[in-house]
Amino acid sequence: MSTAKTITVVGLGYIGLPLATLLADAGFRVHGVDINPARVAAVNAGAWPLDPDEYRLPELLLAVVSRGALTASTVYEAANIAIVCVPTPADERGAPDLEPLRSALDAINPPPELLIVESTLPPGTMRHEVEPRFPGTLLAHCPERVMPGWLYHNLRTVPRVIGGVTREAEDMAKRLYCCITNDDVELHRTDAATAEVVKCAENAYRYVQIAFANELALICESAGVDAWRVRDLVNTAPNHDVLRPGPGAGGPCLSKDTRFLLRARYDGPGIADSCLSGAISVNTWMPWHVAGLVNEALREAGAPTKPIVAILGTAYKADTSDQRNSPVGELVKVLHLTGVEECVFHDPNVPQLAGPLIHRLSGADAAVILAGHREYLGLDWDHLGAVMRHRVLVDARGVVWPPPEGFVFRGVGRGRI
Repeated sequence: MSTAKTITVVGLGYIGLPLATLLADAGFRVHGVDINPARVAAVNAGAWPLDPDEYRLPELLLAVVSRGALTASTVYEAANIAIVCVPTPADERGAPDLEPLRSALDAINPPPELLIVESTLPPGTMRHEVEPRFPGTLLAHCPERVMPGWLYHNLRTVPRVIGGVTREAEDMAKRLYCCITNDDVELHRTDAATAEVVKCAENAYRYVQIAFANELALICESAGVDAWRVRDLVNTAPNHDVLRPGPGAGGPCLSKDTRFLLRARYDGPGIADSCLSGAISVNTWMPWHVAGLVNEALREAGAPTKPIVAILGTAYKADTSDQRNSPVGELVKVLHLTGVEECVFHDPNVPQLAGPLIHRLSGADAAVILAGHREYLGLDWDHLGAVMRHRVLVDARGVVWPPPEGFVFRGVGRGRI
């Protein structure tokens, strides 16, 4: 594909900004669009506005901005190719909220030669929302496959699904992605509707796996056995890979996309009997279960009726600062409903919550490990416990084992006979 082509990327978040950066580095003239003026200003200054620990991307952004290959603004700029990377959230009932997508599509004027939507789409969206708006444009749905902390690696090495509305759109989109992926990466061609279902199914598959691990942990707690030992032994069987249990399933996509997939089902067993519905119930319950462990341990320790709880880790994913849809929000809500006076927070990856952990624990009645950050491995709990009002530790991530001496301890999946 000729690098003389211009590209406008709409949405400069975790999907759009890395993509825009790599396309600019590949020789394209790229313009980024975002509704957040502060993010636009940061990009134009060559300052990486997302997680600073992303491999290579902060330096690469500065390089492409410095040579004029990437610019940004809050206004769409005409281009040969437009790529939409805006959120597709769900409302409080789990129904798709397509307003961000519609606003982005309406802003794309004049129409490009090729329009690619990377945003995750509920099945049927390309047909009902995108195609009617762009009758003369080549259209493709190429859903993203990236994770915070691995954005550069994912864009370079992870196979892509190229879902074209027409064969010509597939061809052009495939040539574009060949410019930023490694030579040995497979780019799988299909139709746009199949690509929509593939993306939702990927995230639903992961979400159901998390729910199985969480339900297994609940069963092991009731049976008085250690879910972590059970997991290790199950995984000695060929083709078994049970995930780690935890306080729920965070992130911007897994729960939402599972609901998108579920809503596309029209017949078969009742929705309430669906494995997807069951997964939603289990994962939604886990913050409530963790709150129950906290309150149980506080009562055993003789804590006051209005205790102070320190939350260790606010990100949904270990060793990142990404707090999107983290279980922390629901956990704190439940703790306050059950009488906790105050929650204090520590996260080594979030600047405003970093600093010495011992300062956050001072005067606390309980500590709850909610993210499996490497900084929480191997802590001296005897030293940390000396500043706590009550020595209560609840581990939702399997970070601490065996329980530290002198603590009332609870852990997700740690059974007690």
